[in-house]
Amino acid sequence: MGNNLKVCSTSEIPKGEMRVFSKHGVQFLIYNKNNEFFALYNHCPHADGSLGEGMVNEEGYIMCPLHSWKFHHKTGKAPEGQDHSVPTFDIEVRNNEIYFDEQQLMDFDEF
Repeated sequence: MGNNLKVCSTSEIPKGEMRVFSKHGVQFLIYNKNNEFFALYNHCPHADGSLGEGMVNEEGYIMCPLHSWKFHHKTGKAPEGQDHSVPTFDIEVRNNEIYFDEQQLMDFDEF
């Protein structure tokens, strides 16, 4: 991982929950799935709903609170047969701290 940017500690995101963060003008969520962490762009491409205010269903899809569009927590992709997605971000966990490659946020270009 290139230029590391500390986002938070793992203890700030309990198992099964999401938190929204903003760095370099990019809003993203981090989801804790059994102490494995995943990062996705926070905005739904449909109506700009905050995915971090949604919920995660049994299949691992984060559901937009506005119109229930779904995005898989690992890939950012919609269920099969639907043609929409949100970007995901690489993160690294070290010593119970979550880090981003700062460059991926600086280079981020919304849809």
